[in-house]
Amino acid sequence: MAVKVAKGCMDLAGKKSLLFSGEVEYWRLEPRYWRTVLERLRETGMEWVSSYVPWRIHEQGRHEYDLRGRTNPRLNLPAYLDIIGELGLKLYFRPGPLIVSEMAAGGLPDWLVKEDPAILIWDYENKIPDGFMGKGNGGVPCYLHPKYLEHCRVWLSAVNDIARDYLYPQGPICLYQLDNEVSLVCKDGMFQSDYNPYIVGPGGLYHQWLAAQYGSVENVLYRGAAASFEDIEPPRDLKEWGRKPIQWWWDWATFKEHYLARYIGELRLINEGCGIEGVVFCTNFNPHRPNTVPNHWKKYEAATKGLVGYDFYRSPCLSYTGYLSMARISRMLAAWMDLPWSAEFMGGFWHENYEGGSYPYAEHHEFMSLVALAHGLKGIAYYMFHDREHWGGSPVSDRGHRRYAHTAIKSMMDFVNGCEDFPALKVQGRVGVLHYRPYHVHTFLGDPQPTNDQRVHVGDPEIGGVKAGLASVEYEGVFGLMLDAGYSPLPVDPDVNPGRLSELAAVWVVTENFMDVRTAEMLWEYARQGGTLILGPHVPCATLLGEPLVLPKGLHKPSVLCSGGQVELEWGEDRVVFYGGLRTHRGKPLLEIGGMPAASRLELGKGVVFYVGGYVAQDMTGPAPEGNVRFVRRLLELGGVRPLACTDRRDVHAVLQSNDRESYLFLLNTGSRARTVKVSLLSERPAALRDVSDGEEIKVSPEGCAEVDVDCKRARILKLV
Repeated sequence: MAVKVAKGCMDLAGKKSLLFSGEVEYWRLEPRYWRTVLERLRETGMEWVSSYVPWRIHEQGRHEYDLRGRTNPRLNLPAYLDIIGELGLKLYFRPGPLIVSEMAAGGLPDWLVKEDPAILIWDYENKIPDGFMGKGNGGVPCYLHPKYLEHCRVWLSAVNDIARDYLYPQGPICLYQLDNEVSLVCKDGMFQSDYNPYIVGPGGLYHQWLAAQYGSVENVLYRGAAASFEDIEPPRDLKEWGRKPIQWWWDWATFKEHYLARYIGELRLINEGCGIEGVVFCTNFNPHRPNTVPNHWKKYEAATKGLVGYDFYRSPCLSYTGYLSMARISRMLAAWMDLPWSAEFMGGFWHENYEGGSYPYAEHHEFMSLVALAHGLKGIAYYMFHDREHWGGSPVSDRGHRRYAHTAIKSMMDFVNGCEDFPALKVQGRVGVLHYRPYHVHTFLGDPQPTNDQRVHVGDPEIGGVKAGLASVEYEGVFGLMLDAGYSPLPVDPDVNPGRLSELAAVWVVTENFMDVRTAEMLWEYARQGGTLILGPHVPCATLLGEPLVLPKGLHKPSVLCSGGQVELEWGEDRVVFYGGLRTHRGKPLLEIGGMPAASRLELGKGVVFYVGGYVAQDMTGPAPEGNVRFVRRLLELGGVRPLACTDRRDVHAVLQSNDRESYLFLLNTGSRARTVKVSLLSERPAALRDVSDGEEIKVSPEGCAEVDVDCKRARILKLV
């Protein structure tokens, strides 16, 4: 019986099954504790368990494996699978080839990453970059090299000889991972890789891709003197920026997306050829900034023909920026993916050391989970569920002792399983933020390390005088400002969910000076039909290829008033900080703050366009200036938009979720102090709010207001009754 993917749930034989799991790694536990740890997992109310199957550990010699415990009882995979089945759990099966899991070579055998440079990735200088865990650990396999794929086929064939007997519905394997964090082991920057001759040599995959894209070499704008596709070299640095058409760099970035997604598809075909059927295939992506580049979420999803999930490794106490990151990405997943799911979600800590005050309060684990649920996740795979080497503070010990995190997961699952229809609950909101991938690709072009999610690259290359990265930083920051202002922003991508536009009262579009014609016309039409469009700090006047872009009447390329630096404008008692770029519209007066122009208003059909002439959210290392939060709120109010649910404090966010039968209010205190907040509900007027954990009922006034206490770094879930 096939396992089908449905929006917001896993449909297994017609039953909705919530995808919450814990990682239990059999080879890292004494077999006598397998059942105990799995029983502890089932106690939480989760129905799923996940586990890697490590190539490196099971290999006894090249292409020789012990998967039945012949040399070590910890390696008896069938015995472990039998216990999972006996306990009625479902399995998220993860046989690699790469697993990472804090292992040398990421769990690959040494000979695979050390002996044959021909099957490894090459960088822009034709050198072999260091592999996982640095020098001395070999290189990184070239994903699409036929010799590497053949080694993968041998390994996966051996694993699948066992897995076939445990596939759903005969066994517990329901979800099957196609490799882990597909990013060339964090070497997926613009010029980091892959320049292996099989990829970029004459007639290689790059040239094959160009031929498929263009048909004829004469159609390639940057071909120069090239007489054939094989004469075209990929870019290796930015030295020729400005001398070659932008499309040359853009094509290399797009090819990288194709390369990564195709690898996932090749692994799916290998597994299907081994008789793996009736399961859902999946993969995961590790943190990147900006998100979705070059690990194109929808291309990964298409390659699996199943699911993809995001790996969250935030500090459990969740800094302000960590909270915003989790909120934004959870909402992106909820808006775009068939199932918004975290394929790895930190449960416990990267290290085992309890000394020196290195562990935050255990309650913060619960807060981190509820933040993800509040902002739209419908599944979480906790990594790890038990302690092991390099890992501590998990929900249970490696012998099954329960910790506070175990209680917290059980409490969360009581809520999830107690809902009438948890998968159908949706975050409610009236405002959106446009996720425009070309601006994030611009950021990627100059980013030396996209997998470093501690910062966004800002700098070269410039397009039309605008630095790479500015739009990506502003996009993230505006999302946070809207949350702080009491609104509940929903992500919109013109290529993924353009229909969302018609559902929103206002959309903020962070802009550079270029945009494709289709997206521009979509946005102008949205405003004409009555939407509020907030645009800035640039007006897109051209396509990426430099062709003119037709703008609505009255919306012109602005003249510069103040082109750089930080500008602080007084607005009553507030000071609004603009991070350069303040502009005017051909001498016409703009919306003023303290006598200085800040934004213009243009009537467009039934709607309105606000042009914001400066960056308002560039410095997001901590909470934004209060004046900037008020500025965002004021703009939305001028557009006639009010939040559906909000509090009177910017550090306590209110998120409303509802379906056809029930509604819940999540109150998330991101601050370091307990707060008493005034909650205002504008879309629904319940008689009371009932706490789902202790049953306390809080009266709601006829005006939709209530007072609620929320502890620091904690969440309250209140049902509207």
